[in-house]
Amino acid sequence: SDEEYEFIQRFLFNEKRPELQDTVNIIIDCFHIPTKFNHIVSSLNSDSDPEAQRILNELKVGIHERLLSSMENTAQRFMPLLNNGDISFLADDTNRNLFMLHLCFQYLRTKRMKEKILANDISRINEHYNGRIKLENLWGVISVAFAFQIGMGIFNLLPKYHFRAIHNKSSVQFITGDQPVINIADTDRPLGQAPTSLEFYQPITPTVALFMSRRFDSDSSVNIDDSEMIEEY
Repeated sequence: SDEEYEFIQRFLFNEKRPELQDTVNIIIDCFHIPTKFNHIVSSLNSDSDPEAQRILNELKVGIHERLLSSMENTAQRFMPLLNNGDISFLADDTNRNLFMLHLCFQYLRTKRMKEKILANDISRINEHYNGRIKLENLWGVISVAFAFQIGMGIFNLLPKYHFRAIHNKSSVQFITGDQPVINIADTDRPLGQAPTSLEFYQPITPTVALFMSRRFDSDSSVNIDDSEMIEEY
């Protein structure tokens, strides 16, 4: 709705970096397209037109899904290498930036992250706006904007962040679940509080995982055959 559009601008526009503020503005405008289209349909008295409603429903669902699909498709070309624990493609700055943004999207895409980030705000905002604004319904635009915000913050520190490919040589397999990217420096954070540090961990296959941290001096690969150490991951 228009009220949600105005709210989300206030909610996300505390960004001080001009280049990122422009990006967030574009994201918000994209998610506002279905509302604008609905206004046009209403002005033409075409509310009951089945084709107009079909297009509107596709717009509502399609924008978020297409953004996620676009990021996944971008990262797909790296997967054959990652499945073998090969991170040599990260030596290219463009690949590194694209893959980092992909990790940020994956980090924020799950229901668990939605609940964790919005926990303190959902009931308060729903009550303040008498139910007219529901944060859970705005998670699509919020998650995309947050992914860009986190990604831009990391880009500025990329020389300090390095990747480690972990080759699991033990009898214990990595767990690959519905949380594709985990911030292992953030596992004990209370609901609704912003993370204070970032270390991405992503199990790629049962025998290969990726770890990103500022603790490493350079990109590297390591073989681990200690089952207890693997169980920690």
